[in-house]
Amino acid sequence: MHRCDRGPEGRTVLLLGPDGAPWRLVRSRAWDRWRARWHALTLDAQLAAGEPVDTDRLRAVRAGMLVGPQTRDELATGWSNLVAGRGGRRSVPVQRRRVVAATEEIEQLISALRVAQPVAARGVAIASLLLTDGTGPLYHLPSTVDLPAAVSAAVRHMDPRAAMGDVRGL
Repeated sequence: MHRCDRGPEGRTVLLLGPDGAPWRLVRSRAWDRWRARWHALTLDAQLAAGEPVDTDRLRAVRAGMLVGPQTRDELATGWSNLVAGRGGRRSVPVQRRRVVAATEEIEQLISALRVAQPVAARGVAIASLLLTDGTGPLYHLPSTVDLPAAVSAAVRHMDPRAAMGDVRGL
């Protein structure tokens, strides 16, 4: 248990009020964090698709979890293991050819996950979803998702400026 998880106060998330009401601070309880972990695949898919973080309590809690250093480090390690040939399970084999074809992009993703600066939740959610979704391009041969392009999108959306608009000109 992390020190910040102890005690009744939990963590605080910032939410946009309904119908454009002012922002409000909401404490995330242990129950919220448990539910966010339980629904991680669904919440990650919502975040990866660009659903707003600030209008749903569980999405906000999950986003906070994703951008935390521990989760980012776990994801970076998972991606590193894939590149090194140590990833995947026997029951769900990794599509090695796709990993090899996307090695350069994956290395950029690993670096982006390990930066000390803040990152946007959308990019981390994309990275998490790619790594954990058994129907995605890493594991499912019939998947039509282009792995190098998807990994590049994760890196691009990790830029906090991407959450505020287009970063192509930056």
